Amino acid sequence: MAFKDLQIPITEFQALRFNVMAMPPRQSFTSIWPNLAKYDEFKNSGRNKFDRVSPTSVFKYLVLMYDPASPITTRVENYVERKSICAEVAGFETNEAGEFIDEAQDVIRLVHPRAELMFHRFLQLFHNMEYTYACTLFRDIHEHWLNHDLDKAKKAMAEWREAQSRLLARDRSAEQALYRIVLSRSDVITQLRPEFYRNHHRNRNATD
Repeated sequence: MAFKDLQIPITEFQALRFNVMAMPPRQSFTSIWPNLAKYDEFKNSGRNKFDRVSPTSVFKYLVLMYDPASPITTRVENYVERKSICAEVAGFETNEAGEFIDEAQDVIRLVHPRAELMFHRFLQLFHNMEYTYACTLFRDIHEHWLNHDLDKAKKAMAEWREAQSRLLARDRSAEQALYRIVLSRSDVITQLRPEFYRNHHRNRNATD
């Protein structure tokens, strides 16, 4: 699925904290929102600098993927497909085979050092800390599951349950933040049930 297939009216992006869909072309996000330039993670120079992916494209990707008001989040249930669509809209470069280049893949998986710093700063600034922690745990669970590292995935799931208890016991706004995460990643929730791990582990052992 491509972004054009979603047929999302451009007006639906106005609810974003930063409407990256209205950004003028070839203008950096820090020049549009100068208050962001005071954070080292958002500056265009320094250590862990990007090569073939611009910081502005990364910021656009983070907003579209992780702002709870993003219409892409509500329209696309599949977590991996949602990442791909947000990367497409952000303008990440692809190779001749139509796949995102390696550096873009690192950004999408949030294993690029600077992209990860930008991710954490974005969530810390614009969501409460429990939301930040929960999003990070969900990313870890998903990545470990994709890499077939069940022990690490189970550990991350245990931490998720603890975070869930804290969120639900604290206040209504935090509870709503949790459910935004759960609803937007329902496909991953289904795949990460204990039964999935048991069956997946059994199937792996049968083929080893």
